[in-house]
Amino acid sequence: MKPCDAPIRRNFLPGVKVEYSVSARQSAYRVQINRIQIQNQLPGAIFPYVFYPIKLPKSVTMDSEPKPLTDISIVTRAAGHSDISRIKYFMVLIQEMDLKLDLGFLYAILDLFTPENASVMTSEQMVRS
Repeated sequence: MKPCDAPIRRNFLPGVKVEYSVSARQSAYRVQINRIQIQNQLPGAIFPYVFYPIKLPKSVTMDSEPKPLTDISIVTRAAGHSDISRIKYFMVLIQEMDLKLDLGFLYAILDLFTPENASVMTSEQMVRS
């Protein structure tokens, strides 16, 4: 086989997208998170991917464009005669995600947030107190 030169095309969505618009009587805010994936890179990990979005069925992906993992949108409108605002539109979309944790990963995360000089209680000390 001989090598073949071909152009490479990359499609991507921004990781986080924040939009807002404000006028005299109306405010609109939108936050989209397209994809989040957390990997467990500890040696001997049971689950290499801790958190990731579930792949949608082909029947859904063929009918529509890819949807973000999380999409939150709100539009508020102020009444002309008072300062009270009302919600004109509110939408929350959360796609299905998979979360798989093992104890090694949880202990590693706990070590990140535990101060080094704090005294660690053993299980016997916990039972006594």
